[in-house]
Amino acid sequence: MISLLPPVARVQGGERDGRWTIKARSHRYRVRLMGEASGSQPRRLPIPLLEPHRFAYSTQHLAGNLQLEIFRDGKPYYAGQSTLASLEAGSIGAR
Repeated sequence: MISLLPPVARVQGGERDGRWTIKARSHRYRVRLMGEASGSQPRRLPIPLLEPHRFAYSTQHLAGNLQLEIFRDGKPYYAGQSTLASLEAGSIGAR
């Protein structure tokens, strides 16, 4: 297990045009997680809120690609990918 939490590690992330990236770096490790929607149609799905019987909605791509790269001490440590990734594109609002 690798723990990359601020303030020990620097973490950046973003989403744009059906793609998202998360990058994290510590003294020893560098991790890059990249996902893309792969042309799948987005779905509007409910997200439960803390208030009873209240929901927000989020646009999500349920089929996509994910790549993970981990470097330890500057050398490749792990690289993998999956075609079963999903991408949340953000909140649309409450109902």
